[in-house]
Parts: sequence; structure tokens; C-alpha cells
Amino acid sequence: MEKHVTSLELSKRLKELGVKQKLLFWHELNNIDGGIGTGEIVYSKDMSVPVYYSYGYVSSFLASELGEMLPERLFDRYHLNISRIHNVWVVQYSYGLEIEVTSQADTLVNAIAKATIYLLEQGIINVEDINK
Repeated sequence: MEKHVTSLELSKRLKELGVKQKLLFWHELNNIDGGIGTGEIVYSKDMSVPVYYSYGYVSSFLASELGEMLPERLFDRYHLNISRIHNVWVVQYSYGLEIEVTSQADTLVNAIAKATIYLLEQGIINVEDINK
């Protein structure tokens, strides 16, 4: 399952940036280290968090969910490209040989998450638009 959902670290950063928390998959935060733990990935058929997860949760996004948040183009010039090169996933916005944004990760979902985080942190996209 870890290859299909965002890592705990990236999931936490997306939450900090205000990305709406979806409840299909999430990382359960445990009480071992005050809710900062590695977090087991939990699936919810009815999209709800049971009350016994008292230490909280962080949504684990699928690549398809995050991919829908990314714009197809930036600044009416750079096009979204996603590729896999030597077992590394690359998400970039480019125009010819000119590259505006690049993120890389060992899984597709984490590469998309890193690109989303970068675009949010730089103010290129805003959380209100992606939370619609």
C-alpha cells in the first residue's frame, strides 16, 4: 500500500499547507511519540475516522487525487509532464528545454506530492483552488 499513497512526511506537510483532508486512506498517528509516529495506513470504506483514533490522523492521498489538483499548465507556458526515468518518478513543468518546476521521488504519488507542495509553498497555486 505504501507505493500507492503519500508518505507520512509528505501527508503531514500537505495538511499543514491546508489541503483538504480526505478520508479514504489515512496515516494513524500513534501515541508512542506524542502523535508524530510513523502511522499505520488505514482504509475506511465509509470515509469516516473511528473515535478510537484519539491521537489523530493525516490523510494519505492517492496519485489520482493529487494529480487532479495539479494544473495542466503554469503561466500559460509550461506544460505538466510526468515520466519515469531509471526507476525514479519525475514531475515537471517545462516548455521545450526550459524547465520551471521539477520534483522526483521513488513513487509516483510522492513525486506528485512534492510538486504540489512546492507549488503551494511558492504561491504558484493556492489551497482554496485545489480544495474545491
